[in-house]
Amino acid sequence: MADPSLDTVPADLLALLEEFPAHVKSTHSEATATRYLYPVRKWLTWSQGQPATPELLRQYGRHLKTTAFRPRTRNVDKWALNAWFKFLKERRKLRKLPDLAAMDTGRLDQPAVRWATEEELRLLWKTARALPQHTLRDRFRRGRALVVLAILSYGGLRRSEMLGVDLSDVLLDEDPPRIVVRFGKGAETRWVPVKAELDQVIREWLPIRAEWCQLHLHPSGALLPVDRVRRLSHLGLTTTLRQLCKAAGTRNLTPHCFRRWCGTETERAGGAAAAQALLGHSHISTTYGYLGTNSLRVSESVEAIPSLDPSAPHPAHMPAAATNEHLWRQLL
Repeated sequence: MADPSLDTVPADLLALLEEFPAHVKSTHSEATATRYLYPVRKWLTWSQGQPATPELLRQYGRHLKTTAFRPRTRNVDKWALNAWFKFLKERRKLRKLPDLAAMDTGRLDQPAVRWATEEELRLLWKTARALPQHTLRDRFRRGRALVVLAILSYGGLRRSEMLGVDLSDVLLDEDPPRIVVRFGKGAETRWVPVKAELDQVIREWLPIRAEWCQLHLHPSGALLPVDRVRRLSHLGLTTTLRQLCKAAGTRNLTPHCFRRWCGTETERAGGAAAAQALLGHSHISTTYGYLGTNSLRVSESVEAIPSLDPSAPHPAHMPAAATNEHLWRQLL
């Protein structure tokens, strides 16, 4: 049965597409041939059979990133396209192999698809605050959802670190108030400061938690318990976030989306070293991978460098057409 998505692809390319798996099997395994077929079909559907120019490949690379394909998936797509273009050259459909490096648009301009945006976080907070509070179960679920959002947004903890926090690890009356993380990556212990909003959410949560545990006669030491003695699980956390995201109308955000946002905001306020300490990274290079950076932000940072030339015009006196935002919008 013909694929409707390939209706705009030339017939000669469709005929070659049917021969492509057999060509791949001559040098690779059958599994590789099957795996390469889908990325090629995806490319033909998107490009509608147009020639693979550098600009078109660059746009396709951006398309793969905006649709949240992982780096591993994008690499497989490149390998598949490389085999496809070589196949076309052998069949004299191409004179020269296209440079697939054009698909790598670089870190500066990659869309932050794995970062939570401030607008999305505000919607989640508004949705969590509006959850019903009619019964103890309602108040328990609402309070726990707020604590999850607060720890992820203001603490940047990993999923397993947050789920492993006990009541004894929450030191709100200490100076400074902090949460001790005892299940950090690499079995390292660290602490994260408690922001005022996080302090308030936890203090609102503790009486509800105590009433819930007393009702079930199974007091738990976990900050985030469930019905009985068990603590909140990975599946329970995922379900909580998905339900909130669905109710708020946002993307399905993972705990690492919050972590990247928190790291980015911390770096803006206190530098990369502060973000590294908060996130618990052993190497600063790991932290840089968590920071949301774009061309406009880099441009603003460069403009913030003090001017040394006394005759240089002040940014306020520059014409509107020369502002950074206008220039970057033209370049991107």
